[in-house]
Amino acid sequence: MSEHIVENNPKKEFLFALGGVALFLGIVLLIGISGFLRPAGEHITAERPKRQRRLMKQKRLLLKTLRQLKQYL
Repeated sequence: MSEHIVENNPKKEFLFALGGVALFLGIVLLIGISGFLRPAGEHITAERPKRQRRLMKQKRLLLKTLRQLKQYL
């Protein structure tokens, strides 16, 4: 009756589980390293139009003047 029961081999089961975990971690590490090392490419920064640059310069000057006036009040 018990001649068909397969005996478990704990050492073999443990090694298979350990191998599976190592394989999983290896794949995760490979994906992480390749993502970290991939070239990001050249980032293009948009240049502001002249009018907007002029307005920003005027705004900074106005804020500076307001701060100076605040000191006198």
